[in-house]
Amino acid sequence: MLDPTAELVTSVAAGVTAVTLAALGVEPQALMYAAMGGFAGMAVAPNLGRIKALATFFCVMCLCAAFGTWVAQHWQASLVARNIVAGASAAVFHPLFSLAVQRLPEMFDGVLKRVGLK
Repeated sequence: MLDPTAELVTSVAAGVTAVTLAALGVEPQALMYAAMGGFAGMAVAPNLGRIKALATFFCVMCLCAAFGTWVAQHWQASLVARNIVAGASAAVFHPLFSLAVQRLPEMFDGVLKRVGLK
């Protein structure tokens, strides 16, 4: 039997996840396919730290699931098309987003030097 506090935390996490998905208008199936695409894209993504990698994966998963849902609603596509778009975009977008996160400090320093603030 689980500890009552562990059950409470699990229930709260499930509730927060359900409310977030409902607010974004994303169904769990699209999120699942985006997660699978993100896992596929993780093979070619540059190495990041644990926290950056986790945040990158979560952002890519949510954005690509929302993108797949938007594409399906915009072009009245089927649910299969939504899932394919969510998964394929996550597989392509995850390495690109990881590269951008890795290069962001260098780009920010370059902008500050160009403006003359550094």
